[in-house]
Amino acid sequence: MPFLDRDEIARSLTGAWRVFLDKPDAAHFFDLSFNGFWRSFRAFALMIPAYGLAAATEYQALMSSPGADVSGSTFFFAKAIASLLDWVTFPILLALVAEQLRIARSYTSFVIARNWGAVLAGVPFVLIDLLYLLGMFSEDVANVGSLIFVLVQLYYSYLIASRTLGAGIGMAVAIVIADFAVSLLIMAIASSAAGLPFQ
Repeated sequence: MPFLDRDEIARSLTGAWRVFLDKPDAAHFFDLSFNGFWRSFRAFALMIPAYGLAAATEYQALMSSPGADVSGSTFFFAKAIASLLDWVTFPILLALVAEQLRIARSYTSFVIARNWGAVLAGVPFVLIDLLYLLGMFSEDVANVGSLIFVLVQLYYSYLIASRTLGAGIGMAVAIVIADFAVSLLIMAIASSAAGLPFQ
């Protein structure tokens, strides 16, 4: 069986898009089996260009600052490790408390939709980073665009949590906030460990 085949990618991203549109049939497009759960983590491979462009954008902005002196290899290594940890840490943490939160039955569906949804949510940031690196966007414009899409992404994350977990507003919002906070913490720790400023 291939690492990820085109049909699987197309079907899963269709499901992710239909979650964004808040369509009730979205779950039918995902492989919700045990194997589908583990295979959804392979979607990280599709995120590598997005993570790479984001790191390149941050590095270019960092190096444009007066007195900046940061090793490129150190910077990109730290970002790579942080991105990988960000991909798996929250699902692990949530698994540890799923029983207490009474979401154990729907936990795998949430993670599957979250993983594939991350690929879809990364597309706007790829476009912004490309336009910035090509000199078509200034740093300020890129930052504003990124902020707008971060807000859209948070709403999308809320839809994923709410629809897949069958959670109420409070629980869904809490999960989104926790996921976002874990991501920020991982990035901050990785930057600090490498002696880099947190971007």
